[in-house]
Amino acid sequence: MAKEFKTIDELVALLQARGVGTDADTKPAIERESYYAIVNGYKGPFLDRHAMQSSSGDVYAKGTEFKWMYNLFLFDRDLRSLTFKYLVRAEAAMRTAVAYAFSKSHQSDNAYLDRGNCGEQGRVAQSEHRQAHDASQQEAAGQ
Repeated sequence: MAKEFKTIDELVALLQARGVGTDADTKPAIERESYYAIVNGYKGPFLDRHAMQSSSGDVYAKGTEFKWMYNLFLFDRDLRSLTFKYLVRAEAAMRTAVAYAFSKSHQSDNAYLDRGNCGEQGRVAQSEHRQAHDASQQEAAGQ
């Protein structure tokens, strides 16, 4: 079911009708960031789950303020910004390690296209390859 368009003033009124405190900064925050990004993304900790069992809509805990949701939204944005560069590096390192290990174990042309090299069958093939490699290393060391 599609959401009915609501003006910024109607969205502020909806928050107020649901018992959420608003102030002069609420409307500009919604205009700048989007009601749905702030409220739908960060309302969880402020909902009264018990009261919602007998209601068809969201019911907020008594005394909830919009600025609390907005501050949580801002904190999350800052946290994502701070951690993103490190996550990108970790993802690159992991991707490189996986590609290296896979390529070392499956050296035939287009081995990455063979589904048998992935999942449980791939682990068995890798184990067999490792055992053969270890045996050849032991032979070479013994000669």
